[in-house]
Amino acid sequence: MNFKFFEQLSLRNKLFLAFVVVVLIPLTLYSIFLYMITVFGLTYIENFQMQKGLNSTLRIIESKGRTLLRETVDYGNWHEMWSWIKTRDPEWLRINVIDWVPQNFNVQLIAITDLKGKVLYQYGDFPEYQGLIADNPLVKEGLKFKEVFGIIKTSRGLALIAASQIHDSTVTPKLPQNGVLLYGQLIDQKFMNNLKELTGNEITIFEKDIPVASTKGQLAPRIPSKICQTVSFEGEVYIDRSLREVMAVYGPLKDLEGSTIGLVEVVTPREAVLGTRGNIRNAAIILIFLGLLLAVGLVYLLRGLIIEPILKLEKAIETLKARK
Repeated sequence: MNFKFFEQLSLRNKLFLAFVVVVLIPLTLYSIFLYMITVFGLTYIENFQMQKGLNSTLRIIESKGRTLLRETVDYGNWHEMWSWIKTRDPEWLRINVIDWVPQNFNVQLIAITDLKGKVLYQYGDFPEYQGLIADNPLVKEGLKFKEVFGIIKTSRGLALIAASQIHDSTVTPKLPQNGVLLYGQLIDQKFMNNLKELTGNEITIFEKDIPVASTKGQLAPRIPSKICQTVSFEGEVYIDRSLREVMAVYGPLKDLEGSTIGLVEVVTPREAVLGTRGNIRNAAIILIFLGLLLAVGLVYLLRGLIIEPILKLEKAIETLKARK
């Protein structure tokens, strides 16, 4: 390696060049690395925030299901309901169920079956909940003395439905199961508006790629096939960053058996998601700039504390040599 160029430099320039190589270049490379790591980390934060919005929406839907199930179980474990299976008293049904449950529990579906899965009463005009419905997944579970809820596709759209066995555990001896009770809430405009109030986001429910319920004034357009493929068939979450003002995240909506029955889209204003990202990125840039500024300051500080005394010493040595 040829060091002639370095040897021809003055001591001042040699020291300065050594400082640049030892301090400034590593610091610059470190700053670039720090910025890249920051950008990568912020992308992760962005994904986390979008995933959090989706999870929040799904948890609220699940919470609604559990509330509906609790109301269903409360009515199913009631001696008077158990007795109605035998008496079929229309007046009792009107007072305690027809005139009370829809208004107070916000349900659009009520179905009562016997132990064979035969519908004894149905409210809500759902053709598929008439006759023998023992093959209905919710009724199947209810006939197994289980209490379940799930999202089911009905003739009137997607619905959140809960099922409970009809029995009476409040007396001794306990009265055995003699039927199944189902309450259901349609995922309609009222349901969606309540989701928006609780989350603050725009939410749309899709069946495949077709919107069926939305918090928006008008239904959103059909989603691209790529998103539908990723979410519906692969079961993965998809984050869409292609829109200018908003960001959207899509996740699968599963039924009682774990199959994807639809998609849920959660739309968040881009500034709400990227605000934190921009602030952290700007802070990283400022820190990098301050680091470089500090390095430059160190150059001048070392120049005064080290380089200048060395240069004076060198000059004094040269003066002594000249006198000799």
